[in-house]
Amino acid sequence: MKIISVSGTLDNSKRFPRFWKNLEDSFAKYFPKARFILHTSQYLPWETEKMKSYGKEIVALFDDGEDIILLGHSIGGVIATIISLKFKKSKVRLLVTLNSPHKLESLYKKIDENFDMEKVKVPTASFSSILDPIVPFFIAKHPKGNIHNFFIAEHVTTFIFFPKLCDKIAETSLLVFNNPEKKFEDKIEA
Repeated sequence: MKIISVSGTLDNSKRFPRFWKNLEDSFAKYFPKARFILHTSQYLPWETEKMKSYGKEIVALFDDGEDIILLGHSIGGVIATIISLKFKKSKVRLLVTLNSPHKLESLYKKIDENFDMEKVKVPTASFSSILDPIVPFFIAKHPKGNIHNFFIAEHVTTFIFFPKLCDKIAETSLLVFNNPEKKFEDKIEA
């Protein structure tokens, strides 16, 4: 199984390498047989053609028959949701989104004019940060999510300086992975 990162704008792997490294380390604890693949891109929120290309590139590179977990941050969570429907050979077993603007329905349509949220059947864990000035927590809950957790955190740096938060994300993601039909109660994490 592969865990594929789907970055938000401005690719945090270059500015903040610990961001994805902490997530990789945490997911390795809870999904020890999965390979973490850091596949990021740089685009701005209005560069929808780049977002479309990035999503198509991920599917083209990784639709090889191996099971997949998509881990998207910020707009990357929106892209991950859209491409979860595009894999033909591989099965997307879990969708994890961090601080993603899911309530901006027009963003989905800008990236894929044919996208239909009702077709998303992938078990989903979404997370948002209460102190996030970029993606407010009230637009980050995934509409098809099995669980949504709120953290007392912000958009990027909390994931860098508090790896235990990344552990909690991976642990909760495993819970959804192991119980794909169950809806869990949303909660606030310290």
